[in-house]
Amino acid sequence: MRGGKAPEFEVIEGGQSDAEGPFSVADYVQLAGLGGHSVVVSVEAGFEARGEIVVREGRVWWARDAQGEGEEAFRRLIIAGDLKRKAPARCRPLGAVPVPRNIQSSLESLLLDTARTWDEDSRDIPPVSTHDQELARDHFEAFFEEGIDALLRKSYSEAYAAFATAAELRPQDHLVQTNLQRLRDLGYGG
Repeated sequence: MRGGKAPEFEVIEGGQSDAEGPFSVADYVQLAGLGGHSVVVSVEAGFEARGEIVVREGRVWWARDAQGEGEEAFRRLIIAGDLKRKAPARCRPLGAVPVPRNIQSSLESLLLDTARTWDEDSRDIPPVSTHDQELARDHFEAFFEEGIDALLRKSYSEAYAAFATAAELRPQDHLVQTNLQRLRDLGYGG
């Protein structure tokens, strides 16, 4: 941004297409990436341009919308055009106009990060932190070990209680479920 104000929007010259395309923003970007093409994907809102994404030789090169440039603009355009389904997309050849690169990330990482951002923003609950995940893993391992120790001491009721708590933390864990089933077969637990 120059001088602290939002960039003015100008269309990058290239081939012309007046027809709204049959694909979404992400579809056009992915097709260009897979084919190694150089294109401009325009995202529209009503009769106004909302923004553009440039793919040069199959790599996401540049993006700009009314709020700014770069990867954040790319995310906003993908979300507006694909995930919220509020903006149609058009695609045309890039042409020979030089465009300075403002995106360095790969197409795959951009799309995955956009999907993650959209998913997190659309949830009512905050995402689980890495710290919370580590605590849950540590608690699971502690209860699992407690169950093993209780089995070795032949304290089957204690073992069942420890494995049942571990199962609450990881319901799909095969070893926990197997131990619980064996203890149930021996008449312990429920």
